[in-house]
Amino acid sequence: MFGGHCRKYGGSSGEHRLESGESTDLLNYTWIPELGPLRNYMIGNTTTISSMKVAEMVMNNVQWNWSRLQRLFNGEVLDFISACHPPSEVLGNDCCLWKLNSSGKFSIKSAYFKMGGKLVSRNLFDWMGVWN
Repeated sequence: MFGGHCRKYGGSSGEHRLESGESTDLLNYTWIPELGPLRNYMIGNTTTISSMKVAEMVMNNVQWNWSRLQRLFNGEVLDFISACHPPSEVLGNDCCLWKLNSSGKFSIKSAYFKMGGKLVSRNLFDWMGVWN
């Protein structure tokens, strides 16, 4: 089983699945929920790898590239990464899912019901609720 806390992450409405790792930013996206963005844990200079993808930290599509990861992160972060199965092309593309709809796709209707279906009047939607 590919479980682990890295496979899925997100809030109550949405979820991101790390599959191939080819579109998930290594440093700026929260792919380990307990840590947040890994840029906050970098050792040394991050400017040269600011756009690196998670997939670039995997060797031969099967195992983490520990020598590379050890140059970037401390032991605590490496422990979290070791609990994650490495992403793989075999798993498919990374994707976002909308958990409030059975299809996993976003809809205005599901977002409206998530907000409690609030109407200010018969014809005026509570647009301020969208931004809060």
